[in-house]
Amino acid sequence: MNIETIVNHVETGLMPVVQQPDTLTPKLRKDVVGNGALHSDWKLPLVSLPITQLSSKDDDLTSSSQSLIARSANQSPFGETNTSHKLLGNADHNQLVGDLKDDSLTRKSKTNGGFASTRRRNALRATTTATSSPLRLEAESMTLKTFRTETNAIASGGQVVSLLGGKSSESGSVSGTFTGATGKYNVVLGYYDENDGAGTIKARIGGKTVSNITLNQKLGSSGVNNKTLVRRTLASEVTLTKGTSLELLGKENSGEHTRIDYIEFIPVSGSVTPTPPTPPTPPTPPTPPIPPGNPGTPTPPSTSNGSIYYIAPTQSGSSNGSSWSNAATLADLPRLIDKANAGDEIWIRGDQGAYNIGQSTFTINAGGSAKVPITIRGVAANGSDSATPLIVGSRAANWKAGMSVGKEVFRLLGNADNLTFKNLDFKNVGNGAFRLGGNIDNLTIEDVKATNVRRFIENAVQSGQSDATVNGLVVRNVEVRGFSKGTIRLNYDTNNVLIENVLGDSERQDGDNFTMGIHLEGTAHNVTMRNVTMLNAIQTAASSVYWNADGFTAERGTYNITFDNTYAAGCTDGGYDLKSTNTLLINARAADNKRNFRFWGTAEARNIISDEPYKRGGTGSTSHVWIGANANVVIKDAQFTGSKSIDNTVFSVDGGKLQVIGGQVTDNKYTLKSADSKSTVLIQGLKELPGA
Repeated sequence: MNIETIVNHVETGLMPVVQQPDTLTPKLRKDVVGNGALHSDWKLPLVSLPITQLSSKDDDLTSSSQSLIARSANQSPFGETNTSHKLLGNADHNQLVGDLKDDSLTRKSKTNGGFASTRRRNALRATTTATSSPLRLEAESMTLKTFRTETNAIASGGQVVSLLGGKSSESGSVSGTFTGATGKYNVVLGYYDENDGAGTIKARIGGKTVSNITLNQKLGSSGVNNKTLVRRTLASEVTLTKGTSLELLGKENSGEHTRIDYIEFIPVSGSVTPTPPTPPTPPTPPTPPIPPGNPGTPTPPSTSNGSIYYIAPTQSGSSNGSSWSNAATLADLPRLIDKANAGDEIWIRGDQGAYNIGQSTFTINAGGSAKVPITIRGVAANGSDSATPLIVGSRAANWKAGMSVGKEVFRLLGNADNLTFKNLDFKNVGNGAFRLGGNIDNLTIEDVKATNVRRFIENAVQSGQSDATVNGLVVRNVEVRGFSKGTIRLNYDTNNVLIENVLGDSERQDGDNFTMGIHLEGTAHNVTMRNVTMLNAIQTAASSVYWNADGFTAERGTYNITFDNTYAAGCTDGGYDLKSTNTLLINARAADNKRNFRFWGTAEARNIISDEPYKRGGTGSTSHVWIGANANVVIKDAQFTGSKSIDNTVFSVDGGKLQVIGGQVTDNKYTLKSADSKSTVLIQGLKELPGA
């Protein structure tokens, strides 16, 4: 049965969407579904790759991507478009911008500066394991002439290429070849259009000019950030074969340095033959995307031009931290940071035993500079990361309700700006391996592992501090196993956040109510979560009460939140519980939660996959998607799967507005829709294939 349209009200209040060619989307593997009364603890459903192998920031999806927008455009023959956009729904913080024709997308986020000349081998990377999914070619991996690379924490792959750093009004080229399967593709360019000049890009495919772009949109910023990130379709339904040449000719103008991020190739449905899938294998415990302190691939000793200070488990010599023979202790870390200059490093030795800190907390209120942070990192004696220091706190080792919750470790207060923490391991920690207790700018936490914590990152104001807003936060390559309250909580007006390649598994610690893997509240905004997995958040109680605990939670007041290739499973309530406005989900997955996706605000969800909702106890019904009052949600090209003959409701709408475009239901037993009289539901082109 093909449900073309189901409407509760004639006036939907939702913007009609122009249909575009569908694309193939991967199915969620059935072998990752747990069994038994509580189901197995959930593990990663898909391969977790190192960051260097992942196509980060799949902010574009398919040529059929749609947005809740009203659009007026005047398009030139060269594809240059002057476009005005309006996001329907809450317009207070309208930063999500989509273009129905050229699939452009702009969002705010943090920018990191810096550039260096480089040339890398041509590397085309798939955003998923199936060849019928979009392929992304990073600009920095192509052959560069005059163009140079710049680091940018939000950029796809962490880098862009530009003409910054040379003579004024330079010209250059970015070239490579297509290495995907033969077929028809829509080709999309991701670049930055700032308001401080009018650079140009000429795009050629197979030696033929397909687009001329002038970078003259007024997007409200002269910086390199997701407010100025634009996606433009260079060519539609163009036939590509392996070896087809690709060339971008760029010219800078004034302060517009023609920054290019990536080229993406979106297969046109049915035109590309997918590679046969690998037979499913039983799930295995996930490993961190880049194992912190992996001894097999140590980073060479630091080449920092700044000073180095040394910390060991026990003090040596004068203990002033000037060398290993005069090593300070972890208690001296705040003093050494205060003493250090921008660009200095503080090494914490990882090959001389654990740091048993007991009830100690280390308060930090100094830092580096905006361009040159102070780095605190775990090292071996030679300065490589082949050894990782283990910091052990006072939390009960096998924590249960009523046991010691432990203490926070690093408490960062006002002026603890521009700090980077790398290659550390925490064990038995209370409410924060990192407690962000004051106003902080530019904090990076990466290559870190934590076991048995209340929270890994807590954002709660410290007494005597006026606020605890974090402006610029990167959390990357982090693994947290065993938490009772959450992996990360961000609060106040915290903004410009990237959480990337992070795994959080509560391992079913119970008794610390309202467990949430990642929790956003206050007015936290411009938050991107990419390649993030949250598992097994639970809260058990009497059968007569509602059981809470979610994988991802965004409270009312938060806005401009992006979920990119994220996954939530095994939670007693929502996989995603989102009250935020201007929320975007791309390739988000959920399974084995009572309600896999819960929406209360304005959101757009593209290519999401929901598998087998499951209720572990308490009140409330199961559903793939639940829509609350005042919500306004568009879901495009989703998949709803299940094989356990549980009668799950696919769309449960309780007073909100829902528009569903395309997608398919293959659950072998389900109720398509449940909606009250105040709800508005529009379903177009959804295929029902029970048991497929």
